[in-house]
Amino acid sequence: MPPLIIPLPTIVFQVLLLLVVVAIEAAIFHRYLGLAYKASAQYSLAINLFSSCCGWIGFFYLQPMLPDSLRWSIISLIFFNNLQKIPEYLSASVLVAVAFAGFVIVCFLEWQGILFLKLLTNVIPGEKFFSLTKVDRPSLASKTQMAAAVRKPNPLGTVLIVANGFSQISVIIILLILQLR
Repeated sequence: MPPLIIPLPTIVFQVLLLLVVVAIEAAIFHRYLGLAYKASAQYSLAINLFSSCCGWIGFFYLQPMLPDSLRWSIISLIFFNNLQKIPEYLSASVLVAVAFAGFVIVCFLEWQGILFLKLLTNVIPGEKFFSLTKVDRPSLASKTQMAAAVRKPNPLGTVLIVANGFSQISVIIILLILQLR
């Protein structure tokens, strides 16, 4: 039986990056969906753990199918933080397309996580924004006051994409800083 190797530095780094991502996304959920701090942190943590687990499962499933040079470069980068020579057949446009596909997949997984949480709790974040705010005395309020009282909806998908965008950009900046040191 081969020895079990546990990449503790990778696990700790993943947890630290998840803390940053959860904090950023929770702040955006709180701001745009009107959730309480605790609820926004719980939703963010749940969907990010779900997408991270799916990402690791996908990585371990897909990496044996990659060409050896690319596979060893990715493994070296992920587990040892050592960027080896990128294979010559990978151009910058291919890397950008892969990064964009990863962003879309993470958004999709987190959307599915939100839908699963909705099934479990029968509540969706920001649900109160999809209904109009009632005005107690419409006869006394002018049209401009009523328009100010009615809040525009923040579609959950849009907020999720914005939150993912900010969190992914922050992760990329952290990774670039670590590579440049």
